[in-house]
Amino acid sequence: MGKEIEKVLVAFAKKVISDAKRNLSSKNSSGKLSSSLKYRDSGEDAVAFFMEDYGPWVDQGRDGTDQRQRNKNSVFWTGGNRGDEPPTTSISKWIKQKGIQPNNGQSIESLAYIIGQKIAKKGIKGSMFFTNAWDKHYPQLRDDIYEAYLKEYDEEIDRMFDEMNNLDNIKIT
Repeated sequence: MGKEIEKVLVAFAKKVISDAKRNLSSKNSSGKLSSSLKYRDSGEDAVAFFMEDYGPWVDQGRDGTDQRQRNKNSVFWTGGNRGDEPPTTSISKWIKQKGIQPNNGQSIESLAYIIGQKIAKKGIKGSMFFTNAWDKHYPQLRDDIYEAYLKEYDEEIDRMFDEMNNLDNIKIT
């Protein structure tokens, strides 16, 4: 990868990560997802993005089994099979972090189960924290890569002409 293109890709990744973290600020109960957002320069004209395993569901949401109330924008479909509820342990942890108090006589685990059932049935809308950050910066990426490529190409042409000029000073006997 050329140095200029690498600079463009790294700058793009930094902007996406920064905006994604900002977009998550009000929806990030533990801070774990936000702090997990990272990128890596793969060295092959690409950068890779990383986040907690549940991050794509927070971003895209989750489709439910109830056809009338589905999250049609989600790429995640439950398939309508039993057992597709989100893990109650994760929901229980979220309930505690948010300070939500169950109704009288209800345990946190039973509330988590009820919430999981509702998510499985109706789905849940995604926050689009990453998608919106990506969509904001992606349109400019093509132009930036093109400009970086032209700069690298220009530098290579200059280098080749410099080498040819040096050859003119060599005398063959």
